[in-house]
Amino acid sequence: MLVYFLIGLSLSLAGVVGMQLAFGLYRDRLDNERKQRLSELEKKCRILAGRLNKADQRIAELEMHVTDTRERLDVEDNWADVIDDS
Repeated sequence: MLVYFLIGLSLSLAGVVGMQLAFGLYRDRLDNERKQRLSELEKKCRILAGRLNKADQRIAELEMHVTDTRERLDVEDNWADVIDDS
């Protein structure tokens, strides 16, 4: 009777070890997938950061042009007032 009990116990322990091994392999696969996804996201982040910097520079250039244009229009408006007063 003890022999059957020991055989059952050893098979149960072998099953537990098999489950632990399968779970360990599953965790390793998930870890590799997460690392790959993280590297993809970091690459996209660098690309988007570059695009954002270019857009910020373009906005700054356009704001400078708008400011210059407004200043020129203000000067031209003043001359128009002087001419109208004459």
